Amino acid sequence: MKILLLGSSGLLGKSLYLSLSKNYKVIHNGLTRRKKNLIKIKNLEFLLNYKPNLIINCSGETSIEDCEKYKKRSYNKNVNFLKKLFFLRKKKNLSFKLIHFSTDQVYNHKNFLKNNENCKPKILNYYTRTKFLSENIVKKNGGMVLRTNFFGKSKTNKDSFTDWIFRSFTGVEKFFLFDDIFFSPLRISSICKYINIIIKNDIKSGIFNLGSKNGMSKYKFSQKFAKYTKIYSKNFTVLKSKKFFKIRRPSYMIMNCKKFEKSYKIKLPPLINEIKKESKVYLKNA
Repeated sequence: MKILLLGSSGLLGKSLYLSLSKNYKVIHNGLTRRKKNLIKIKNLEFLLNYKPNLIINCSGETSIEDCEKYKKRSYNKNVNFLKKLFFLRKKKNLSFKLIHFSTDQVYNHKNFLKNNENCKPKILNYYTRTKFLSENIVKKNGGMVLRTNFFGKSKTNKDSFTDWIFRSFTGVEKFFLFDDIFFSPLRISSICKYINIIIKNDIKSGIFNLGSKNGMSKYKFSQKFAKYTKIYSKNFTVLKSKKFFKIRRPSYMIMNCKKFEKSYKIKLPPLINEIKKESKVYLKNA
């Protein structure tokens, strides 16, 4: 199988490349920085000349602030890009499958069981709007959408959430933690493992939630991670996110992942177990 990995220089993309390249031929668009602007159709066409069997899309604008500030650019990156991709698939008579990474920010139910793939999305900002529009394009063209959130030690020059936590707790400046944002992320390495399982078994079409069990607030997550990595201090202030952020965003993003578990006969791990495992990675590299 020949895989084209887009967004290969990002937090998730770089790790996916390192994982998948052990078993597959993986074409990418740069591992340290993006080589080609994929909004330009000639650059996208160049990559498709490799005739991949599978495209994994980790690319896009992920900054909520930048999406709100630069709407046209964000729409091009998150939506128009996919339109061009499927236009070229038809034009060049290609038959690749697509796995597209989306976001847990389409959810905002306090009862996480309602945060399933069939519920009506909560569109609170322009980032979420573009991600939802991108999902519709992928679904229409028979692709697989994975709504997820992730953490883990970065293999790029960009900090992950746990990198930020580690740097904040070991620093001298006071920082903020939010006790009103709840999520259920997976380790980056866990997502890589599940992508390998998906490829080996069956790349199904439609939307799937991919996250951990028993989510928690970002405040509790940060505390647990800091204690397991032995860097915990009280050099932080607990805030409500709505008082801090100017742009609206959801608070309750813990996902119901039963569809994925049933489809792939997998039991997803509890979030606390994921935190413990990733803490060992940081301790080993400390």
